[in-house]
Amino acid sequence: MATPLSLPGAKATLILSLAMTVLGVAGVASGYGELAGPAVALEAPAGASEAARAAADTVRETLTGHPLVRGLGAANLVVSALLVLASFTLTLRRPTALWWCQQAIVANALFAIGKPIVRVMTLLPLASELVAIQDDPSLTAFPAEMVTSAMQGGLTGWFVLEALILLAVYFILFRLARRDTVRAFVSREPG
Repeated sequence: MATPLSLPGAKATLILSLAMTVLGVAGVASGYGELAGPAVALEAPAGASEAARAAADTVRETLTGHPLVRGLGAANLVVSALLVLASFTLTLRRPTALWWCQQAIVANALFAIGKPIVRVMTLLPLASELVAIQDDPSLTAFPAEMVTSAMQGGLTGWFVLEALILLAVYFILFRLARRDTVRAFVSREPG
């Protein structure tokens, strides 16, 4: 007796749908967080200098009020909701489900490329403030420019690594959405 998962393309469709749902829900939560403001108040460590407290205030004000950060949150909400919507159409095996899946995946891949660019544009100018927040006396052994450039390089590297991982995931999902077995399963008559 054949089970629903024993049909050709059923497992790949299930994996695609689940992955899109998980990524979409996580993206919606992240986008809402970016729009609502930082979940954790950014503060200088206890006993920090006045300069460290002023740097923390500058970073907090920039991250909560910068129009690019708010736009990033709104864009994340839209493209992530598109993933969830496409996942539901796939689960319901709608005739346009694979088209929606491909469009949602491409939109999220483009967002994954744009997100580090926006982060670099908003956070890199704040590298000296981020260093000042640490208020670490051991940092004074190095020139401030060296510490700031190391912070900028580290932030940029992290943002690019995150984008590359997401792009790899979206590439795999896109390939899955274009499989003939998935197309055959979605277009198969129920029964």
